[in-house]
Amino acid sequence: MNENKERRNKILISSLLFGSQVMSFMIRFAFGVVAPTLMELYHLSPKTMGYLLSGWNWSYAAGMPIMGYIVDRFGPYIVLGAGSFVWSISTIALPIAGAAVSLFLMRMIFGVGQATLVPAGAMAISRGFSIKERARIIATVFAGNQVGVAIGATVAALILARLGWQAVFYSMGAASLLLTLVWFGLYPDKRIGRHYSAQPDAGNNDAVQQISWLSLFRYRSTWGIALGQMGYLYVYFFFLSWLPGYLILERKMTLLRSGIVAALPFWAGMLGTLGGGWFGDYLIKRGVST
Repeated sequence: MNENKERRNKILISSLLFGSQVMSFMIRFAFGVVAPTLMELYHLSPKTMGYLLSGWNWSYAAGMPIMGYIVDRFGPYIVLGAGSFVWSISTIALPIAGAAVSLFLMRMIFGVGQATLVPAGAMAISRGFSIKERARIIATVFAGNQVGVAIGATVAALILARLGWQAVFYSMGAASLLLTLVWFGLYPDKRIGRHYSAQPDAGNNDAVQQISWLSLFRYRSTWGIALGQMGYLYVYFFFLSWLPGYLILERKMTLLRSGIVAALPFWAGMLGTLGGGWFGDYLIKRGVST
């Protein structure tokens, strides 16, 4: 492949994946920002709102293994594009919901769409980047989570204060739908089906090796990652779901102030994610297992 074209494709892949992360997590955090307004509007208890905030988690967690299989079968271009379309439409449709049950269903549909992000992103990166580049690219792409939440906290609070809660989801859903069209139009690797890495490393057999996913449970690193994620995500999802509501309901902050304060942990998280990725590449290049 021409070197300039290869560089251009890498920039496109990483930029589109980063944009998808930013947009999906903006929408995801926006529901927490409008939660106090919805509690007042629909007369919802904190317990009921807790169920609504968790609606995304149930479908996302259940959908991840399934989406991994589907991405293996059809590739990231089709699957992530379809997932982006699903979460965009469910976001636009959310203000139509007239009761807690329909709000919960819209959140679950959003979770199904977002479950495509990690498996599709992982395959896109493995196809387009060499092993020595991947830690840095993964960090850059998944820093979009933190950027999306940080931006979404402030933007959602601003739109909510000026235009109302429905406008938050109409505007973000429309922007996400536009990004979906950009994905289908510009993503450079439109192959459908299972293809191995386009960036194999000399002497590296991992690029072509297939293993059963059940065999992963034999490795201590798998259990270490899983247990670490359980602890990390418990705290992370509190900030993601309840931090805006806590700042408004308990700390009596204004909408705009709560949006700014709620964004701060995620700006710090972005710096940590990027730093960890660059440091991971540094260690890999020196033969250290990360």
